[in-house]
Amino acid sequence: MWKQGSHREAASSFAVATQLEPNSVNAQFLLGASLAQVGDPDAAVAPLQKCVELDPNHLDGHNTLGMVLGRLGRHTEGEVHLAKAAFLGHPQSPQTLRALNMSYCRRCGGPVGRVNPNGADVNFYSPSVGMECRTCPTVLCAGCVLGDFESAISPPCPDCGSTLIGLRKDSEL
Repeated sequence: MWKQGSHREAASSFAVATQLEPNSVNAQFLLGASLAQVGDPDAAVAPLQKCVELDPNHLDGHNTLGMVLGRLGRHTEGEVHLAKAAFLGHPQSPQTLRALNMSYCRRCGGPVGRVNPNGADVNFYSPSVGMECRTCPTVLCAGCVLGDFESAISPPCPDCGSTLIGLRKDSEL
């Protein structure tokens, strides 16, 4: 059913499967994904949330849940799941985050925003803006940057010791 494109039938079958085996990660994921495919994002949320609750490292579950939450206008929640999917290695999530002007922390997997470079000597960033290393591909959230430091003024990259700067919109990271 799923491979033949009959997502409505698949959703019915996966709903039965989740009733029989409520702790089946795959059944929860496939139910949520099939509901999303038939255009019922509201109904897709609960099984996708159950999927990632049962398996916090389910990268397809996080990616699909992030996309569904975004369709519902729940962007902040969606960004958390897209960032987690990217952190876990989902191939689509980094591009989706980039389209949203976001990336993810390489330490904790949290979402981080990007800034426009303005050429100023001093920049003030909100805690939601990521920091990138000038030398290596490290990207960190404010919490991970400040973890070992008392100030965010020119903290060194914990991976290579170079300078961290605000994650720029034009950055490839």
